[in-house]
Amino acid sequence: MSKWRDTSSFNSPRWTAYDVNQFIFNGGRDLSRTNLMGLDLNDIQGSLSGFNLTEACLIGITGYQCDFIETNFRGADLRNADLTFANLSGANFERAEMTGANLRGADLTRANFEDARMYGVNFAFAKLRDAKYIDPPFWSSGIGRTDMLLWQTILPDGTLFPGPFLTTGYTEDFPKEFW
Repeated sequence: MSKWRDTSSFNSPRWTAYDVNQFIFNGGRDLSRTNLMGLDLNDIQGSLSGFNLTEACLIGITGYQCDFIETNFRGADLRNADLTFANLSGANFERAEMTGANLRGADLTRANFEDARMYGVNFAFAKLRDAKYIDPPFWSSGIGRTDMLLWQTILPDGTLFPGPFLTTGYTEDFPKEFW
């Protein structure tokens, strides 16, 4: 059994920004296993900080400068999500599928990436201070289980990685905008 849930055949109804706003207005905080595929979270009124998005389908979502402080993304599918400059401090990405996610400039301080799949993730200008389960050999040798873009990135130990640097494993499928 795979650690990552296959949401390609996710069969729950896709939520709209209106649905999420109504849910929040009515006091809801648990969006686990919901289908938010392709949703522009900038249309959401209010913060999603502290929400439960466990195993949610978040493929292709946009959340420019959104707040997700201590949000639980455990097992969520964040493929090709654009969370540029989002505040994700203390977020839990355990077992999340993050292939192709754009976390450029995101605050990922104290974020947990245990067993997360992070191929092609853009961490340029991101803050990864005290982040957990980012492969330490990756920072110095470029050899690791992930392919990531680093440029002016604050690493888990607090040092600034000047970049630009792309880890090994470039393929033609890797989006050119990450270069």
